[in-house]
Amino acid sequence: AGYTNDNEFSVNFAWIQLGGLRIGKDESFFTTWTGYAGAVINDGNYGPFDTNLISYTYNGGAFRAGIALEQGDDDASVAGVRTGWGIDDYMPHVVVGAGYNAGMVDLSAVVGFDTRDDVPGATFDVGGWAAKVRADVTLSEQASVFIMGMYGEGSSAYATWAPYGSDDAWSVIGGGSFKATDKVTLNAQVQWTESTVAVNSDSWAVVGNLNYEVVPGLVVTPEFVYADSGVVGTDGAFGFYGRGQRSF
Repeated sequence: AGYTNDNEFSVNFAWIQLGGLRIGKDESFFTTWTGYAGAVINDGNYGPFDTNLISYTYNGGAFRAGIALEQGDDDASVAGVRTGWGIDDYMPHVVVGAGYNAGMVDLSAVVGFDTRDDVPGATFDVGGWAAKVRADVTLSEQASVFIMGMYGEGSSAYATWAPYGSDDAWSVIGGGSFKATDKVTLNAQVQWTESTVAVNSDSWAVVGNLNYEVVPGLVVTPEFVYADSGVVGTDGAFGFYGRGQRSF
C-alpha cells in the first residue's frame, strides 16, 4: 500500500544519482525544489513527501531547472478510506521547477500535476494542479528572510495545505533567521492558509525557535508554536517542542 510496514521501519531515501539524473525513493520534487520552508521544526504545510521518482536537474550557475516523474504514496487514509496520492494507472505525476540566483536574491518556482482521474460516484475528486513561488533574500551575513506563495486545487495531492476534497486554496509562508551570536540563531515563521469553507476563518500558524550551540556539534533547540485552524467553534492553541542534536 505504500512505504510503511508492520515492523515500524521506513526508508526515507534510497536513490541512485548520475550527474543530474536521480532514480529511486526520495521526497517529492515539489517539496524539495523550493527548499521546504523555514529553519524551524514545525515548518508548515507545503507539499507531499514520500514517493518513488525519476528526476533530472540542470544547474547552469545562476539558472537552474528540473523535472520529475513521481509515483506518489498510498499509505494515507481517512476513516479507513485510502486517501493517498499513488498513481492510478501508468501515467506518473509530473513536477517541473525553475530557479534563478541573483546573489542577494534567490528565486524559485515549481508546478506539480497530480495525474489521477476522478472516480465516478466517489465522494471526493482527485487530480489537479498546484504551484509555488519562493524568494529568499540575504540581508547580511547575520540575517536572511524568505516568502513563499502557494496555490493549488484541493483535489491535487500537491496542494497539501488545502483540505482534502476542498476547492482551490491559497497559502503564504514567510519567515527569517538572525544569527545573534556565534552560538545563538533565532528563527521565526508564519503561515496563512485561505479557508475553503464559508463558515470557517482562515488558518494561521506562528512558530519561533532558538538554536543554541552548547559546544561544537551539540545544538539545543527550544521551539514555541501557536496554531489556529480557523474551524468554527475552536480556539487557537499553543505548543512547545524541544530538540537536542549531537553531530559527530
